[in-house]
This record gives sequence, C-alpha cells and structure tokens, in this order.
Amino acid sequence: MSPYLSQNTKNLIAALHSTPRPAAILEQTLRDEVGAVPTMSTEEYLAWAEDTNTADASQVWIKELKTGKVIRGCHQRTADGGWVSTHEDVTEARLAERSLAQAHAQAEHAEQEARAAHARLLAAFEVVPEGLALFDEDDRFVMWNRRYEQLYADSGAPLVKGMGFEDRLRSGLQRGQYPEAIGREEEWLADRLARHAEPKSAHEQRLPGNRWVRIEERRVSGGGSVGIRVDITDLKMREASFRLLFEGNPLPMWVQDRESLQFLDVNQAALDHYGYDRDLFLSMTLLDILPPEDWGRMRVAATAAGHGSETNRSQRHRTARGAEIEVFIYSSQLAFDSRPASLIAAVDVTERKRAERALLQHRDDLEETVRSRTAEIARQAAELERMLDQERQVNELQRQFVSMASHEFRTPLSIIDGAAQRLVRRKNAVTSEFIGEKTEQIRGAVSRMLELMESILAVGRLDHGYIDIIRKPCALGDIIGTCSARQESIRKSHRFLLDLERLPSTIYGDGAALEQVFTNLFSNAVKYAPDAPNVYVTGWQQNDCVQITVRDEGIGIDADDLPKMFGRYFRARSSSGIAGTGIGLNLVKQIVQLHGGEIHVDSAKGEGTVFTVNLPIARPEHIEADTAGTIDRINLPIEAQA
Repeated sequence: MSPYLSQNTKNLIAALHSTPRPAAILEQTLRDEVGAVPTMSTEEYLAWAEDTNTADASQVWIKELKTGKVIRGCHQRTADGGWVSTHEDVTEARLAERSLAQAHAQAEHAEQEARAAHARLLAAFEVVPEGLALFDEDDRFVMWNRRYEQLYADSGAPLVKGMGFEDRLRSGLQRGQYPEAIGREEEWLADRLARHAEPKSAHEQRLPGNRWVRIEERRVSGGGSVGIRVDITDLKMREASFRLLFEGNPLPMWVQDRESLQFLDVNQAALDHYGYDRDLFLSMTLLDILPPEDWGRMRVAATAAGHGSETNRSQRHRTARGAEIEVFIYSSQLAFDSRPASLIAAVDVTERKRAERALLQHRDDLEETVRSRTAEIARQAAELERMLDQERQVNELQRQFVSMASHEFRTPLSIIDGAAQRLVRRKNAVTSEFIGEKTEQIRGAVSRMLELMESILAVGRLDHGYIDIIRKPCALGDIIGTCSARQESIRKSHRFLLDLERLPSTIYGDGAALEQVFTNLFSNAVKYAPDAPNVYVTGWQQNDCVQITVRDEGIGIDADDLPKMFGRYFRARSSSGIAGTGIGLNLVKQIVQLHGGEIHVDSAKGEGTVFTVNLPIARPEHIEADTAGTIDRINLPIEAQA
C-alpha cells in the first residue's frame, strides 16, 4: 500500500475486502479520502476492479477524476479470494510529465522550423541575382551565395565558412583580383577595410576583364555585417557610351543639381557656345546665366522639377560676353553621384525666334495691308457707288432743271412776246395807259427771268464747290425793309407787316447774300398765298443771335413734304400749278449755313407757313476790324456745307 495513505484508510480497505461491501460505504470512503467521485459509478468501479484483479500479481492503474486529479491505484489479490486496493494522488507528477513532454515537442518543432528557415534562407540567397555574403562580428564568412563566389572566382581557393574577410582580400590581391590595387596593395587594402568597417558604405569596384561591381555593406545588430555585390558592367558600358555621346554632342549639354541648380558637369559644346572655361562654368549655377528678372520663375520651376513635374520649356540665357540668347531646354531627370540631377540639352533658337517674329510681323503687316486694301476697295466701291448715285442724282437734277427751265422761262417769254405783239398790232392807236400796262407786264416778266437767272447762277457757284461770302457790318433791318418794298412794288396785291424794332442796328454778314435770302423767302410768301395779302415779318435779338420769322397765311405744306423743302428742285405737292424752280429754298439754306446760322420751316396744309432764320451776331472786335478796312472772304467747299 502507498505510504501516503492514513492508517484508518488502510484498515478500512482491508475490512472491505473481507466483509460484505455496501456500495454506500465504499463511495463515502472514496469521497472522504480523495475528495471526488471517480469517472465511473461505484458498481462500475467494483466490476472493473474484479475484472482487473484476475491474476495473482498486483495490478497498477491510473485514473483521472472529474476534479482533475490523477489517481494511481494498485489492486492486489488476497489468499482468501478477496483483494486489496491502494490509491495514490499523482496529479503533480502527471502535470510535470506532461509539461516536459510538451516542452520537448516544442523544442523539436522549433528545431524543425529553424532548419526550414535556414533552408529557405539558403534558397533565397541562391535566388537573388546579386552577390550576397554574411559576416560575423569577427568579419568571418558565415554564409554566401553562388553569385558572390562567381564574382570573386579569381581570388584563390573556394570560400569556406569561418574564412576571414581580410584573408580573402589578401588572397585576391595576390591573384590580381583588383586591378586598381596593383602597385599600391597595402594602401588599397587599408582603404577597403576602412570602408568595410563603416556602419554603412557604398562604392564601385573594378574587377578583371573590365568588369565592375557596386558594393553596398551594412553593419547589423550583434556586430556582424551583410554585403551585396551588384554587377554593373553593362551600366558602366552604357555610362561610357553616354559619356562619349555627352562629350561629343554638338548640342550644348550639362548636368545640374535639381535643388541648388549647381552645374555638375558640362560638355565642350556648351563651353564653346556660352564662352566659359570648364572650371568657371562648374563653379556657377543656372541662375548665373539667366537674366535677373527670370530668377524667381526659375526657382519655382526647380521646386516643381524636384517633385517630378519637370517639362521642356524656353529660357533666356546670357553668354560670357553678355549677349542674350533664347534657347529651348530639353530636360530629363537622373542621379549623378547619388544626387538628384537633371540632364539638360539646350538648343539655341535665337535666330529662329527672330525669324518667327519677323515672319509674324510680316504676316501682321500683310494682314494689315490686306485689311487696308480691302477697306480701300470697299471705300472706293462705296465712293463709286456714291458717285454713281450722285451721277444719277445729277442726271435727275439735270432732267428736272431742263424741265423746270423750259417751263419757267416759257411763261415770262410768252408774256413778253404777247405784250410785244399787242404793241405791234396797235402801234398806230396806242394810248399811254396801254403802253404802261404792257410795259409793266414786260418788266414783270423780265424781273422773273432775272430772278430765275440769278438763282441758277448762284446754284452754279455752289456746284463748283465754293461761294464767296464777304462779311462786314450791315443793317439787317434795312435789308429786310428793302426786300419787302421791292416785293410790294412787284406784287401790289400783298403787303408786308414788319416788326423789326428789337433787331440790333448791325450784324456781321454779307449784305448781298442776305438780301437774296429774304428776297426768296418773301417771293415764296407772296407766291404761295395768292388769296392772303398779309405777310408778317418779325425780328428780335436772342442771346448772341438774331431770329427772323416770315409767316404767310397761304396754302401751307403737307407734313410729309416738310423734311424735303430745302432739297434742290423739290416742289411740294401743294404747289401744283404755281410757278417755281425748287432752287430758291436750297440756295437760302446754303447762304444761312455759310453765315453759321440755321433755318427751319413750320407749316400745316391750308394753315400757312412760317420760316425761321437764326443768324449769329458778330463780336464787336470783328466789326471794328472790318470798319478799319479788313474784309474777310471765306471760300467754303460744298462738302463742308452738308
């Protein structure tokens, strides 16, 4: 029996095997002793114990209770056919065994994972196209891939784990692995070991056969280091080709720092084109060849280029001689000695731009010439059309004039001829009264013809482009009085009612021309008012002008004809059957305008007509000058009178 059971328990177990075994007593004993119920019932346990204890030798068993405890028991058959069972709590020992087994399993799994990771690392080393090597804290080779070994195949015996890095370098020096070290091996070795000892380093290394590798090394935690070897032979060959293309290119080219705009390299074509020597050019920045007004814009462009948005563009540059040229810049980004840089090709477009500007100017001049010629042609066409229209108007005026003249001259000539024939027929029996009557008829007809001739001559002077106005002081009231008296003597049926007291004593004008104005106005007033004998003439001064109105109570004018009344040869519809040329009012308007005045007409059919003449009063100094004998003669072209 287990020594860990109490004596009471031992006695109880012995008694149970030799006496009847009530299940309740057994279950209570187990509950008191081990503090839990087995994983099976009491009956099942007793049946299992009977089946287990079939041999004479003792039977050892282990059971886990519901509480989690582990019990190890021992059944021993007695001589009288019974059996004795002992129980021992082995929970702690069981847990320790399980923990040990689990730890052992975990250790085996970790070892398997480590072996797998190592295998993956080796596989990864071989997959990487670059040469890789790992060194421990004593700079001994720990691991390397096949590519690394291939790059340094000329360095002697194959690599072995634990070989020192310096030993490998010395072996390579003895075999001529490093062409750049020939003749200065110790100096080269010291420099190479110093680079290798740095926390991080990168440089290029030349190998036999004109091969090149880029070496990047970095120290890692724990004191070791990792080295990478990249074969850059093709890159070096392309770089040599680029250098040849760069140096031999006829275009000016340079390399500039993208941030500081410092020149980093330049070809001979740029030096020749800009007139600098190499050392001076490489000490300058791009701003040194730009006009100062372009610096700010270039700094903004450089900032944008630093963000990858560099574009080709035009720039203004200055040569060493101070000449300003215009270039078109082709730019591409690159790394130059590990610095962000731009490769620049400059095409001088100064002459081309000058030619373009000249071409544009020529184009603009040509377009302006075309526009000017087109406008001139249009103007000539308009002028031709105007002249044709004027010719048509002249032809029409000539037709109207011939018609008017043949009609107007026929009437007075008929009167003269009729009076003369009567005088001839009655020459032997004429009386003084008869002679007086016929003479008066002849004089009236002659006066009418003279009036017509004077109007025609005045129109002729206007048609030739000028009319003479001789300005001098004149008494406008006297001129109006003379004209009205003459009309009353010719037309005894009419009388002129004058209101001229408010007129100034003199005005500055051409008396003869003004007399022609009022003669025509008074003649019209009499002619177109045959049944209304009164003609009202009123004059007054208003500011620096005089105004004269001539009002009749005759047949009046249609409203539609009023705007045309001053047109040459125009006859109002209301004047049908009344002799007239259509010249008088046109002549009146021209004379008034030459005096700087205006004339207006107001009328209604059947209600009479009012003509209003507005004339300026000359300044006193003009009157004094003319009084002293100075006469102002103005020749005005017809075109200025419109």
